Amino acid sequence: QAAIDHRYFPEPAQALLDWHIRVNGDFLMGAPPLWFRSVVWGEICLQLPFFFVAVKALYDRDEAAFRIPFVIYGAHTATTMIPILGEIGGSTRLTLIYLPYLLFPLGCVVLFSV
Repeated sequence: QAAIDHRYFPEPAQALLDWHIRVNGDFLMGAPPLWFRSVVWGEICLQLPFFFVAVKALYDRDEAAFRIPFVIYGAHTATTMIPILGEIGGSTRLTLIYLPYLLFPLGCVVLFSV
């Protein structure tokens, strides 16, 4: 909902986001700055399609098909998390919420680049 107008989402999704913003103080999702919306569009255009490729490769247990894409995915995602974590660095709660989005991709880089 950071990149697409919230009116296009079902009411329960809007309510969940409103709750998250209120409870966790997530100002990036509450009033997303242009740079953050750009990062989200990058995720929509690059990471979302990759998800389906990755699921297929994992389902087929075709390691050769997903080794390099997982390294690229992990590096790209980890890189996008640097400015986000820098922006929210003063909030322990938000850091803990966003940190898995850095750790999992870094794990992919380490696991699949060896």
